[in-house]
Amino acid sequence: MNQPAATREPLFEPAFVRALEAVTLAGRRIPSGRAAGQWRSRTSGSSVEFSDYRTYAPGDEYRRIDWNAYARLERLFVRLYRAEEDLALSVVLDASASMSWGRPSKLRLAGQLAGALTFIALQSGDRVNLATCRGGAIAQRLAGLRGEGAAFTAWRLLEQLDGEGDTDLNAALSMCAGHLRGAGMSVVISDLFSPSGYQHGIDALLGRRQDVLLVHVLARDELQPPADLLGEWRLTDTEPAAPLEATITPGVVRAYRRLLQTFIAEANEFCRRRGITYLQVASDVSVTEIVLRTFRTVGVVV
Repeated sequence: MNQPAATREPLFEPAFVRALEAVTLAGRRIPSGRAAGQWRSRTSGSSVEFSDYRTYAPGDEYRRIDWNAYARLERLFVRLYRAEEDLALSVVLDASASMSWGRPSKLRLAGQLAGALTFIALQSGDRVNLATCRGGAIAQRLAGLRGEGAAFTAWRLLEQLDGEGDTDLNAALSMCAGHLRGAGMSVVISDLFSPSGYQHGIDALLGRRQDVLLVHVLARDELQPPADLLGEWRLTDTEPAAPLEATITPGVVRAYRRLLQTFIAEANEFCRRRGITYLQVASDVSVTEIVLRTFRTVGVVV
């Protein structure tokens, strides 16, 4: 006899979904009657408005380089312009094995954030592309979602996610960038534990004229190692790697904390140089707190 499929916990409580109905992505102007979406994006055209500068990234158009700034500073910057167009939101979710760590897991919060942003965009009339990645490839992809009803398709996928495999964010994000057509907004949600790095993948998204939001999710135990960690341990990586015999001492914990803070600071600085919004969040913080407060504070939603 066939066994019934295991039920998964819904992404959201109904009250949170009702709260999302009053939220929109920042930079949008909602016409009366919630007609076709309008987005203030980085598109150059016949009717544009200068916005800002950011550091040149591979793939940027040479004609947007400010050579006067280069003559003064000997660094390459590109000019950013804003124009009105429909928003295409792309959400890329790291679904590798390391994302399954934490209580609740990093993947659980990542799925909730992806589901919330997808719903906010769809109920405002925008197009959404949703992709999960593991290894150096796209694991699952929902392209061209439109209409509020499409949110349930996205939520079903996100509710069934399991963290599996290793991580190559450079390759996976570059692959996602290859599917993009036209300017838009890309949200990357990951713990950034990618041996090959993530920077080239982010640059590939920027080269496709994307406004990028990087949400860096870490488990509470990763941010604050528990007191009972001290002692002799056999460490097994969640992603393919040989086990390691280790003695955890207070000095080892201090060194780990320094390395982690350096890792976070480097990600923050990388994003700052490129005009990317960077958020580091803990997996035990509620999705309500992040979406309705933190995202509002940094100007992701209004």
